[in-house]
Amino acid sequence: MSKRETNTTAIKERIVDAAEVLFDQHGVSSTSLVSIAREANVSTGTIFAYYPAKSDIIRAILRRLFEKSTLKDLPSDPARTPEEAMEQIRAIVQKAVDASVKNAHGVGAAWSAIQLDPSFSGLWEREQSRRWNELKVFTTQWAASGLLKSGVSATQAADILWSMTGPLVFRAFVRESGWNPEQYDRW
Repeated sequence: MSKRETNTTAIKERIVDAAEVLFDQHGVSSTSLVSIAREANVSTGTIFAYYPAKSDIIRAILRRLFEKSTLKDLPSDPARTPEEAMEQIRAIVQKAVDASVKNAHGVGAAWSAIQLDPSFSGLWEREQSRRWNELKVFTTQWAASGLLKSGVSATQAADILWSMTGPLVFRAFVRESGWNPEQYDRW
């Protein structure tokens, strides 16, 4: 990557970082591009050069949020024992906690954007569907190995794991209810 490309990437990241914080704190509609520029230490012209509309910044926030929440880098070898399945669950929960801690403002910004403009809800729903499908790979393997509780299907196990490791559940416990990430992780 050239020095110019590196600089461009850094500026775009600063803009998205600033927007995440401000959208999370004040909401999308109450945050101006001028305030984002001030927070990112760039001119409003620079923002328009990279993100011609506020919706482009929101898409960048969502894209970054979704890239960090994937499970594709976790080992997905089928668990053969309850201990191996618990190790996989532990890795999934840890990945969810890490992503939620790193993306706390991004989740708030995304949720604010969805409340303001329902067109963003489709992006959110597709991402949540992708996350559920990643989890279903694990729960299907556990079901095939007889590792799920009797009467719990792979689909139900994916539903449970999906809801318990979701970014909005993390936000509800940690931000809204005052838990710290370690408490959530142990739960």
